[in-house]
Parts: sequence; structure tokens; C-alpha cells
Amino acid sequence: MPLTNLFLVLAVAIVAAGGLIGVFLFKSRKRSALSSYLTKIDSTYNQYAVDRIECRTQLERLKSDAIEMLKKGKIDEGHFLMLDEKISEYLKDLTQTTAKEPLSGTGGDQAMFCKNCGAKLASEEKLCRKCGTKR
Repeated sequence: MPLTNLFLVLAVAIVAAGGLIGVFLFKSRKRSALSSYLTKIDSTYNQYAVDRIECRTQLERLKSDAIEMLKKGKIDEGHFLMLDEKISEYLKDLTQTTAKEPLSGTGGDQAMFCKNCGAKLASEEKLCRKCGTKR
């Protein structure tokens, strides 16, 4: 085998190996971003669970951050769907729990949220203005 062919084969092997390593690093970076964001979502929910309104605000901020990460290519669509599902679960849980409990920090007010759509209800309201569900 001539020396130039050997160098050509060696160069192709190096380029292929470099491509595989690049793909591996790119995928592992996306998985790392997913893992850290799932941890952020869980810790945010646990940290703000007492203050339902602040928790909802923080989770919605994380959701908009996840959308930005998807737009910038830091995560792929499958990862975004996982993050979105996790955030949606927590938001739904906040809505259901808040419908049963008075708001924290309201000083004894009986303000409630609709168990169906999450709209704020006044203490004297029997029906939700937004969706018509009975309280």
C-alpha cells in the first residue's frame, strides 16, 4: 500500500472519529441540560409549594425558559415535551390543591380558585365567571 493511500485512510478515520465524538458531546450536552432543568423544576415546586401564586409564577417562567432553550437548540423537541409535561403536572396540581385550600398570605380571606380552570373566585361566588363550574 503506497504511503499516500495510508495517509488518506488515516485522515478519513480521524475525521470519522472526530464526527462521532462531536455527536456524542452534542447529545450529552442536551441530556445534561434536560437533567438540570428537571431538577430545577422539582426544586422550584418544592421551594415555593407553600406560596401557590409565587410557585405558579416561577413554573411559568421556567416554561418560557424551556421554550427559549428549544428555540436556541439547547434541547430537542422530545426533551421540551418532557419538561412541558412535568411543568404542566405541577401547575395542574397547584390549581387542584388551591381550589381546596385558602390562598397563603391572604390574611384569612376565603379567596379560592376554580378547580376546573384555575380562575380566582371571590368568597361569595358560587359559580366560576370564566368556565361556569360550581364551586
